[in-house]
Amino acid sequence: MKLQARCENCKAYLSFHANVADRFELARKRGEKIDLSCSHCGTKKAFNMNEIKAVENKFLSIAGLLIFLGGTVGLFAYLWPYFFKTSYIYAIAGLIGVLTIPFFIYQAINHGQENKVQYFNSKRYG
Repeated sequence: MKLQARCENCKAYLSFHANVADRFELARKRGEKIDLSCSHCGTKKAFNMNEIKAVENKFLSIAGLLIFLGGTVGLFAYLWPYFFKTSYIYAIAGLIGVLTIPFFIYQAINHGQENKVQYFNSKRYG
């Protein structure tokens, strides 16, 4: 999960990654205060757990979007000849239904990420 804190000096965001579900687990792994150094102004500060926020990871969003687009195009190209070979309307509806699988994978990735961020930010430490 991508976590951020804000530098008090220059107001830049300081980002780091941690594989945690909430602030309590982060405190168990890294301590009650986390030392971060700002790459813009060089200020070092120990941040309290409640000053750290979770944000959505752009890499996962882009990966989900690529899976959606690539999977839809790939499945459509694979199933295209079968649309014209069958005249049974339910078979065509089934083929179209198969094309929704990449969309459900994309939704699962984004929804899971949103839930993790919301859960982390809803729990206060202390």
